[in-house]
Amino acid sequence: YVVDRENDRLLEFTPFDLNGRELVGFGSGTASLGDPAAVAVGKNGSIYVADSRNNRIAIFDQFGAYVGQIRGFSGPEGVNVTRRGHVIVADTGNHRVVACARSGRFLGVFGSEGSGLGGLKSPTAAALDPRDRLIVLDSGNNRVQIWRTAGSAGL
Repeated sequence: YVVDRENDRLLEFTPFDLNGRELVGFGSGTASLGDPAAVAVGKNGSIYVADSRNNRIAIFDQFGAYVGQIRGFSGPEGVNVTRRGHVIVADTGNHRVVACARSGRFLGVFGSEGSGLGGLKSPTAAALDPRDRLIVLDSGNNRVQIWRTAGSAGL
């Protein structure tokens, strides 16, 4: 899957289709995307899109049908899914990283606006490494930060 920010759509590519096909695109209603920034796929095939202009994570099934959303963000730029199925969001406009259940329930918040240790400025990506450390691309501070306690938070 590839997000096409300029055209507000999500494309699906297969090994035998080099042109791809539009899976989700710009339109009206809850299924439409606005400035999609990142995509992640869960174990069950669910597709999570950081829908930046709409301030949410949009959720689609493996066929592109809209199934829900997680709200409470400001211009999210990054999304990732942990091996436990939790969703990690680089909540760019709020200068934090949020971990939540698929239901949208917040499980934890990492960072707050700032430049010191643990401070974030416009984070654009976040993921867990194999040792359950949270790795955050802290774009506004031109650095990468690592939280070693992410695994203990049950992510």
